[in-house]
This record gives sequence, C-alpha cells and structure tokens, in this order.
Amino acid sequence: MPKPVCVQCQTFYRPDKNGVWILEQKPIKPGAKPGLLEPELWIPYKAWQADRWKCNGCGHQLITGFGLNPMWQDFHSKEPPKTSYTVNDC
Repeated sequence: MPKPVCVQCQTFYRPDKNGVWILEQKPIKPGAKPGLLEPELWIPYKAWQADRWKCNGCGHQLITGFGLNPMWQDFHSKEPPKTSYTVNDC
C-alpha cells in the first residue's frame, strides 16, 4: 500500500500503531447525520482492525489499511469488542 501524504506539510505519513480497533456504527433512524452531529442515533454495527498513521510535521492522524472483513458484526453477539475509535458513518 502506498504511504499517505500530508498535503499541508508535504511529507509522507508514518505508521504510528498497527492493529487499532475501530467500531463502525449504523443509524437507528433514516437520515441520521454522520460523525458527531447526532451520536445518539447510532448503534454498533461492525468492529475492524486497521493501522493508525501520523504526520510528524503537524501531528494529524488517520486510520487506513482495513482488512477485507470485519472482526465482529452485530449479529455475532450483543456486545461489541472494546475499541479505540468510533465511526458514526455507514
């Protein structure tokens, strides 16, 4: 996978941590706004592992390098695994 680029700093991002857990959530109401706008309208859907990258210039972080399949899905059990990050988007 090619390294991401920080446009602002004109440098490559560097791997910061591999195998971080991300909880992807799904809306409980059609038209729920993604992100932090209406977090109460989102419930656990899938858990993924991916890699966190960091720009050593400005400190911006991003997560990329997701696997092909989630590590957990809502039909597996009622409780999702403990995750480091949450994404209210689907």
